[in-house]
Amino acid sequence: MSNPVAWWQKFNYAHPAGLKPASVRVVTRAASWGYGLVSAAWHAGYDLGLRRVIKTPLPVIGVGNLAAGGTGKTPLVIKVVETLLSMGLKSAVISRGHGRRGVHDYLWVSKGRGPEVRVEESGDEPYLLAQRLPVPVIVGKDRVRLVEEILRVCGPVVVVGDDLFQHRRLYRDLDIVALDAGQPLGNGHMLPLGPLREPAGGLRRAQVLILTRADNQAQLARARVWLRGFWGEGPILDCRHQINALGGRQGDLITDWKDKKVMAFCALANPRAFRNSLQSLGLTVVHLMSFPDHHWFDRQDWRNIQAEALRLGVSAIVTSEKDATRLPEHFTGDIDLWISRLELVFPHDHLARVLAWGLSGYNYSKKTL
Repeated sequence: MSNPVAWWQKFNYAHPAGLKPASVRVVTRAASWGYGLVSAAWHAGYDLGLRRVIKTPLPVIGVGNLAAGGTGKTPLVIKVVETLLSMGLKSAVISRGHGRRGVHDYLWVSKGRGPEVRVEESGDEPYLLAQRLPVPVIVGKDRVRLVEEILRVCGPVVVVGDDLFQHRRLYRDLDIVALDAGQPLGNGHMLPLGPLREPAGGLRRAQVLILTRADNQAQLARARVWLRGFWGEGPILDCRHQINALGGRQGDLITDWKDKKVMAFCALANPRAFRNSLQSLGLTVVHLMSFPDHHWFDRQDWRNIQAEALRLGVSAIVTSEKDATRLPEHFTGDIDLWISRLELVFPHDHLARVLAWGLSGYNYSKKTL
């Protein structure tokens, strides 16, 4: 049940002594260099015009990250869509659907009224987006075709692309990248030695940066100063992660949770941040069971979780909204399950202004969008 983030921290951040950790670092460093060279060469094909970028009739806003997992990309997609809707703009979401088990080239997860497929077919993040947002959600590998399907079925809308930054074939009118305010580039290394999905210079393709988990003002200030020198003078926004509700398995709102002793479990890229969010809510987290990112829970996992919670004598078991989508169907237990709902809180209304700026080439004040 070890988590990849914990693995990175143990071998690549903490630098423990000994032959085995040193050997692991040598191997991961070599793999990191190889990954970086392949990634740089692939992106260079687009930068030099050797690969074709396709612009569709619909405006596209890409939401992505530079570091693998844990930056809050999914809640940022939700926030962007909610902001567009508040501006009076119809929207739809496209996603590759990481980890989905469907066989279709593309799949409509939702037409705007909640999920229409099983979570295994769509992937957990698109399924969560379909649960939270009253807009169409479609998944598939060919993002250009997804936009074409949206235009055919939905007409003129603003397309929001989930995890789109490393995808280059589909043209974006606005690229938004989420970075952790505490460690914008992690340890600065490529996968698997570090969390970077491409060389750091790729960040300069983005038009907007959003620093997430920006609770520490000193860290935020340092990140802004560094990004101004490395990235440039574009908009840099910041936001906090905040759990705004706890719900039961049937969707009922939990209100009596203050100072309760709970056990948490998750399969997220940054389990420590999940624990911190629960504790900032006022819960006492006596134990956190961490699974690999995007782990599909089976009945044995759930029995193990229940057994550990019973042993600890906690009031409830808490998990994230995304993890709840990957639990086995019709599970039961002696201890209540609480599901946390995460949102991003921006200190100002700058997100709406940034989105309007990115869509300035479209006459979205009229019926064209």
